[in-house]
Amino acid sequence: MESALVSVAFLAVGALGGGLVWRWACAQGGPVPPVSPHLVRLGCGLAWAGLALAYGASLETIELCLLSLVLVTLSLTDLASLTIPNVCIVAAVLIRVAYIAMAGALGLVDPLSLLASSLLGAFCTFVPLLLATLLMDHLLGTESLGGGDLKLLSVAGMYVGWLVVPMLALACLLGLVGSLAKARGHLDALAPFAFGPAIACSLWITLMVARPLAAGFVRWMF
Repeated sequence: MESALVSVAFLAVGALGGGLVWRWACAQGGPVPPVSPHLVRLGCGLAWAGLALAYGASLETIELCLLSLVLVTLSLTDLASLTIPNVCIVAAVLIRVAYIAMAGALGLVDPLSLLASSLLGAFCTFVPLLLATLLMDHLLGTESLGGGDLKLLSVAGMYVGWLVVPMLALACLLGLVGSLAKARGHLDALAPFAFGPAIACSLWITLMVARPLAAGFVRWMF
């Protein structure tokens, strides 16, 4: 009963946050995001409720809920203008650093160890993807992965570590489906499309299943 009430509360607050995110995206002066504001509110509310169910009422839940608002924000701007704002990337990093500092101060985690693993996850994601992107750009003669997408994937590595590998595969699948749906039969493999929403969605899904996967791995090992 308590977990249900917590989820309902997070659903309501998340919906309010979704409204603020929509207003911010529309206030940037670019094209209006091609998504209904009601859908944005519902999506943010459900995202918050899902995280509350998966992680409970905890500091980590608040961290990931704030991250989800950032992911929705950058998805809206990417859909509207094929741009992922640097302010969203910085916000995601600051949310992670703030969580590490607060959780460390409360004795919930070892802050230095978690900070080191987060930075390592970001580095081990950024460098191989950068090299692969440069190679693909050379072979294709055009941009294969935007700078914003690369930075967002590095942020994902900061949050989920090695799980970024299956997350990237899921993002590619979602991106392919989205690009085909947008093309509607007019195939153009080199046409630019918004990859940020696919990365954001796959990151959220990964966060939702990360704890069950980790718990299952521990049970299997011990």
